[in-house]
Amino acid sequence: GSVIDTAKAIADGVANPELDLWDDLWMKKVPLERSLPVGVVLTIPAAGSESSDSAVLTKDDTLEKRGLGSDLHRPRFAILNPDLTATLPRYQVACGVVDIMSHTMDRYFNPITTNQLTDELAASSGHFQRPASHGPSRRLPGHE
Repeated sequence: GSVIDTAKAIADGVANPELDLWDDLWMKKVPLERSLPVGVVLTIPAAGSESSDSAVLTKDDTLEKRGLGSDLHRPRFAILNPDLTATLPRYQVACGVVDIMSHTMDRYFNPITTNQLTDELAASSGHFQRPASHGPSRRLPGHE
């Protein structure tokens, strides 16, 4: 995902040469109003950034991480050859599975109720149920 996020940041910087990428855009002093389109060729499954409207950067000198969300960040296309994923080391596949599950659970169990697609993906496994402290469960019919 970090390579894709870097491409999004480069697209922002090229489209806004008068702005400082970190100080103006990532610190949100100036709204992002234009960016170049980005396309993605995935080399591993589970990046997530290929369908996301956000990007995360780390400032080298302070190691500070910041995110910036914008519809302009959503890639125009993403390509993945599933046959090539079979050549990945088992450890890399396991890391991808854990990453997918952690992001899915994070979205499913948070108090925001507008994550319908993520909720449905999580609930389709039949293993996730919303904690009582977050209100009623959003399990789908047939997954009780």
